[in-house]
Amino acid sequence: MHPEIHAFEGKLQSERAHFVALSAALARVEGSPGPVFSELRNRAHKMRGSAAVFEMAQVASVAGSLEIAAIAATVSHADNTDAAVWTALVALVRLLGTLDKGDSMPLAIPTA
Repeated sequence: MHPEIHAFEGKLQSERAHFVALSAALARVEGSPGPVFSELRNRAHKMRGSAAVFEMAQVASVAGSLEIAAIAATVSHADNTDAAVWTALVALVRLLGTLDKGDSMPLAIPTA
């Protein structure tokens, strides 16, 4: 494996931790979740582009789904329980977890 790919996989695990933290922030946000949706969109967009460069099509696709869901949630002024955002967020965190066989990080999915 090229050192660049190994470094990128490490970066993906770091980003996974950020997405888990953002899931907790989204679950507990009071008021508008717009800033959290914006951060999700920005991180997913960057991940999608980087994953495409490293030919990690599945990561790029799932990150793209989160980016699109976050944009739609922002435009529609969705609340923090937006199903499309949560579906894409959970899928991305789970996928990134398969790249590193370490411990899983729990997501704080709201039940409301």
